[in-house]
Amino acid sequence: MIADNLKELLFRIQCAAERSARNLEDITLIGVTKYVSIEEAQELARLGVEDFGENRLPQAQEKAEALPGKNVHFIGHVQTNKVNKVVGHFCCLHSVDRDALADAVIKRATTLGIRQQVFVQVNVSGEVSKGGYRPDEVAGMLSRYRDSSHMDIVGLMTMAPNGVEEEKLRKIFRQLADLAREHELKGLSMGMSNDFEIAIEEGATHVRVGSLLFKGN
Repeated sequence: MIADNLKELLFRIQCAAERSARNLEDITLIGVTKYVSIEEAQELARLGVEDFGENRLPQAQEKAEALPGKNVHFIGHVQTNKVNKVVGHFCCLHSVDRDALADAVIKRATTLGIRQQVFVQVNVSGEVSKGGYRPDEVAGMLSRYRDSSHMDIVGLMTMAPNGVEEEKLRKIFRQLADLAREHELKGLSMGMSNDFEIAIEEGATHVRVGSLLFKGN
């Protein structure tokens, strides 16, 4: 079932890329494995998926150990006091959503002598329940941290609301893409199982898909 689901998903990603005249090579599928077993994640790896996403720390650590040679992204909220368990253990952090976390990431990465890749989370929709910088705060954040020797800001990330109409989704994704272009950032982590095609059409470089891989349509 996982093989069939992956084949269908890759076909849909390809179609979305073609509709928006984009190169398929510019889009990274992150297989989100937070609700599945290590064995299922390993099966996805055997099928050729290179990038995986986890948002719960204990399970993320287990998956990272079980997927040697793969790119494991930490896509969840990071508590400042958990930074030592995240920085240097995952290829990229997708939710640097406040200055205190950015400071902690840089401090830990400096200690380790590494440059940690991150996406800056932007709360485009303005939902109180979601973290992230406001769009008008992005320029200031980048001016403070973009030249860091130990934190590599590869792009912007957002999470769209559930259950909203397509035009609103497009507006949210388009606003993030506009912000990225304005600040000359190439990475756009946006789009999940229910909206990844729209996100790709609006410029996503990284889509985070879980349920479609393991549960199907």
